[in-house]
Amino acid sequence: MRWTPKHCRNQVQNMVDALMTTQVAVDRQMPIVRSSAGGFSRVTWPTNLEADNRRRFFEDFYAVETYFGWLTARQYSAVLFDGSLLQITFDFRNGELAAHRLAYIPCPFDIEEEGADRLRMEPIIDVIDGYRDRGEEYLRLRSPVRFDYDPAAASSEHPASHFTLNHQDCRIPVCAPLTLEQFIEFVFLRFYPEVWAKQDFLADVEPRLWRREIAVEHERSLHLNWRADPACIGVVEGLR
Repeated sequence: MRWTPKHCRNQVQNMVDALMTTQVAVDRQMPIVRSSAGGFSRVTWPTNLEADNRRRFFEDFYAVETYFGWLTARQYSAVLFDGSLLQITFDFRNGELAAHRLAYIPCPFDIEEEGADRLRMEPIIDVIDGYRDRGEEYLRLRSPVRFDYDPAAASSEHPASHFTLNHQDCRIPVCAPLTLEQFIEFVFLRFYPEVWAKQDFLADVEPRLWRREIAVEHERSLHLNWRADPACIGVVEGLR
């Protein structure tokens, strides 16, 4: 089966629905497909924000106020049980993957068990705001992590596929675009190992890889790679 925008949207919806059903998430947005001229389609969450406001949220993505801006404006695919956010966006052009932005934004506060229960029953923003009012006691310095794929903007300083953390200019090259399954595995296996071990649906997915896509200059520097043989082109049937 070809991985079309519609298929991508369905895959994202199945994932966020499963996160809600298992109470791994306390809120989620139904993914949509936005289409425009030139054969462009974007699978993302619904948003009513103007382009300038959306851009502002991504410029200073490690600030506490940015987190609250995302939360207040519901700029996320899902809110996890601890207040952390998942942002999932895939772009297509003429039916082919053109870009993606896959972000994990940890909650800047340590939400205790009682707070986690309240997140399921009360307005999320009110619960998180209560922790902000308590000062530094619950404040935690955690960097968001983001996997971007944007070959149209590729340069020596901007790898086509890269991993960003701590600062916008910290772009660590990645050997290929990520699939939704790889992103979900990375988030839960690395940040929530207990959840990963208990929730079979997180790991019960068909392994799939995009075509390797990394410039020689980036391959020679420190980068993320999950292929034993860099010369291999690991394209799974159905992703072309």
